[in-house]
Amino acid sequence: MTHEVVLDLKDEVTEVRRDNARLEELLANKARSGRREDFDKEVQQDSRGQPPIEAPTPSRSRMQGKQADRARNQSDGLCRLDPIGAQAEGLHNPDL
Repeated sequence: MTHEVVLDLKDEVTEVRRDNARLEELLANKARSGRREDFDKEVQQDSRGQPPIEAPTPSRSRMQGKQADRARNQSDGLCRLDPIGAQAEGLHNPDL
């Protein structure tokens, strides 16, 4: 009989811990939303009650163009020489 009581107590402790974890999560969410609301009020006061202006998002074609530019500009680890520039600098070796 004492073994059953111990098992019941363990189950009870597990349930209480689970409930505590849920309550802590709710408190953390409430604190975050409170901070967010405080921040929103502060922003409104700074902007004299006017809603913040949102910047338009770039078009899909503009985003794809920027990605292509980035891909072109990324180094692949190879050194490329400009033969005309190297010749002008006296670095060009025609024997190679």
